[in-house]
Amino acid sequence: MARARTPSALMGRVVAKESGVPVNGGGGSCRRKRRLEQPSATSDSGRAAANAHLRLSNDNDTGGFLNMSFATDSAGTYEIAGLPPGVFRLAPDSGQRDAIALQFSPPGKVSGVCARATLRKKHVDEIADELDAVIAERDAPIYPPRYNIAPSDTSWIVEARGDERVLVPATWGYPTRDRHLINVRGEQIASGSGFRDAFASRRCLVVTDGFYEWNRAKRPTWFHRPGDGLVLLAGLFQTSAGPPRFTVLTTRPNRLVAEVHDRMPVIVSAEAIDRWLGGNISDAARLFEPAAEEFLVATAVSTRVNSVKHDDPGCLAPAEPERQSSLF
Repeated sequence: MARARTPSALMGRVVAKESGVPVNGGGGSCRRKRRLEQPSATSDSGRAAANAHLRLSNDNDTGGFLNMSFATDSAGTYEIAGLPPGVFRLAPDSGQRDAIALQFSPPGKVSGVCARATLRKKHVDEIADELDAVIAERDAPIYPPRYNIAPSDTSWIVEARGDERVLVPATWGYPTRDRHLINVRGEQIASGSGFRDAFASRRCLVVTDGFYEWNRAKRPTWFHRPGDGLVLLAGLFQTSAGPPRFTVLTTRPNRLVAEVHDRMPVIVSAEAIDRWLGGNISDAARLFEPAAEEFLVATAVSTRVNSVKHDDPGCLAPAEPERQSSLF
């Protein structure tokens, strides 16, 4: 099968029919696979993209990746006909040098649980100071304030290295054999089902100051601290030749988040940072509980954030009025 020569520079419109049924996955887990059939892809210049093939896998409704391979030199982004905007995101797939990975969210949800976040501090030194962490001089200049961090983006995590907390850039998406995981259920980790080594020795804090969730009407809500402080998410990371890659752990929602979504990220309080980063497994597993309701504030925001193309203060603008359908 032909591989795209420059996966970060592809453009076109992919039209596909979605079908699929639940099947049993490996290790006794239930894995839902949806195959996009009869695809065609054409670049904006009108050249057909030959040998197009799309395969989409979604594990436990937490989101997954769509793998595409075809020959084209076009540039830009992809849209998938018949699916909500902002569901798919172009990114290189590190597992196959010239393949493409696009973030996928299940039907009825614009994104998997905690699949977008914010980190708006003006300077990375403010974050390091607040977390009592060190940061390498070479890393500091690459920090920008972010209003719409998405999977496959570079974000920031805190690792424990000896007696120090270290703030480092990292890529969102934990590599497994056939996909990159955006998030993983904390209950699965605590039960010892997979990720045993990572849970024992590669725990991290995913640094945000808020995260987005969407309801079934694809209306976004931004969850953040009342005083705009940091919201630290429990994560696992894996090292590689490049920057570390991470995933966010999730748990059942508190009442506030439950109004929008049936899962929420595991939030680590400032008092529990050392317990999460360096405590024993039993102590760390006890943190897999929903945050207290008063810890977060829910703010309905603009659907501008639905598209990963937008990463600016407009993403946090007040929500647009819902359209009323006419009876006549």
